[in-house]
Amino acid sequence: MNRLKILFSIIILFSATNLYADPMKVENDWDILESTYVDKLSNVDNTFTLEVIDNVLQAKSINSDEYCPVISFDYLDEILKQYEDDATYSVFLFDDNSLHLYKYNYHVTITKVDRIVENCVMYESDIKVNYRKFIIQSAIHECYEDNVNWSESFNESITTRFKNTFLVSQGSRYAFGVGRLDISEDRNKLIVDANGQYLGAFPTVKYVKSFCSLYDQIYE
Repeated sequence: MNRLKILFSIIILFSATNLYADPMKVENDWDILESTYVDKLSNVDNTFTLEVIDNVLQAKSINSDEYCPVISFDYLDEILKQYEDDATYSVFLFDDNSLHLYKYNYHVTITKVDRIVENCVMYESDIKVNYRKFIIQSAIHECYEDNVNWSESFNESITTRFKNTFLVSQGSRYAFGVGRLDISEDRNKLIVDANGQYLGAFPTVKYVKSFCSLYDQIYE
């Protein structure tokens, strides 16, 4: 009887958590993300653009020839204390006009970029810096349903929870309490939300792109 109770408890534990098999096979296809690298970003309404000029991220309304400084990468390096560092920034502009910049494990968020464009003024209160336990590789725009191959619950999950999330690499064999994942040079493809909450793990970038669209990024 005790053995049956233990077995039943284990079944409940595994059904209530999102654990993966040990190990999960992954492939090194991060280079696919190079197709998302651009020199200029546009907001969803195409009313303004963002680009890097003289190491400063600048915004310009389509109705004006004036550039408005959004943030200097030199200033960001001072905030993050990344002096004399040649590492690049990844810059994403979401549909809600929030700006997300990443360098190493640092996540810099600037809200209401459209307000900066409108008034040509930078608001320091709009800048937030967070340290993450992973490295951002890409940002997921939205995902699509597949009524043939996937269940209704999985379709519901990816179309609602995966919008405006991040595709990250994780070097640790154990990630976010989801169990043991294959650790290799190409790293695991994990999806997390803006708060760093784990949402899922997938073997390849190609597979993620088969049902999700990715945001373009400035890789500077």
